Amino acid sequence: MARSMNPEFYRATISGDIDRFIRALEDRENCLVIVTQVKNFKGDLVFHLSVSAGHLSTINLFASSLRQNEFMDFEGKSPLYMAAEAGWADLVKLMMGTKLVAIGSDYVNDRINGKSLVHAAFTGKSREVLDIVLSKNSVLIHSIDEEGRSPLSHAASIGYYNGVSYQRNQNDSSELLNKQGQNIVHVAAKNGKDNVIKYVLKTPELEKFINERDEKGNTPLHLATMHWRPMIVNLLTWDKRVRLELVNDAGLTALDVAEKYIGTAPPFRKRLTWMALKSAGAPRSKRQKPNRQFKEMGENYKERINTLMLVLTIIATVTVTAGFTVPGGYKSSAPDEGTTTLLNSNYFKAF
Repeated sequence: MARSMNPEFYRATISGDIDRFIRALEDRENCLVIVTQVKNFKGDLVFHLSVSAGHLSTINLFASSLRQNEFMDFEGKSPLYMAAEAGWADLVKLMMGTKLVAIGSDYVNDRINGKSLVHAAFTGKSREVLDIVLSKNSVLIHSIDEEGRSPLSHAASIGYYNGVSYQRNQNDSSELLNKQGQNIVHVAAKNGKDNVIKYVLKTPELEKFINERDEKGNTPLHLATMHWRPMIVNLLTWDKRVRLELVNDAGLTALDVAEKYIGTAPPFRKRLTWMALKSAGAPRSKRQKPNRQFKEMGENYKERINTLMLVLTIIATVTVTAGFTVPGGYKSSAPDEGTTTLLNSNYFKAF
């Protein structure tokens, strides 16, 4: 049965001070029980805390004598998986080179919700961790999680374009699809990962995926529209290789999708997505007719959409710049949370 962790011992564990940690252990009767059974309020063992904090010296104390499978956290994650997910290359190297994993149960193939160590390494966005893991088992590059995603698809979903490039150079699995029949461009588009989309558009070998349809006939442009990703829609529509006229299995073009689901009082993100399509000349399908709502918005979009995209880029940049405050501040509630209040000015109301 797990025991509760003493606050003093918890502080010693997360401090990274090896001498303090050893003294805390010496004050207790059974060090092995302390390490394998004592948990904090979240259910994390001493080892989990040490791994998540990246304390090599602390981990070294028991890395040579304890089994990997004795340290699963409440999510079922092994310390090795946690280290890979956090991007701790030194910890991964340490644990993969000791008895801690060498006598564990199939440690390299441990999975969390079907995700392998390679999925974890992509989450940690560490090239070094990827190299270490794949040097032990290169087959993991082809592993599929419970959602049907390959490590490449996972990298695309989190916007890790360096990981996308890395895996293509190691072993091109670009053609792998998820359970929805979606490739990496679909995944990046619906998740709003513009850095991956930019990488795809400038990589000739990936051109064949730009207009590919998923199992419902949706192209990446359809998905970017459905998920209201104006930056992605803008990137795709102004690339001449993207076919704006393609329809999905429901007979809808991307513009049809936008106009079908935009609603009567759409928030800024939806309006901007629609404007990006219109400014690029995206057509309606032959069976769709424009309604009055969209006719009244006018036809002069190109200059306005370019200006608005520039404003969005500036806003996104200054939002993460410390000490910089946009005049008027930002909205704090849905559906426009994070956008500047100046978007309600007369200039922005023009569209």
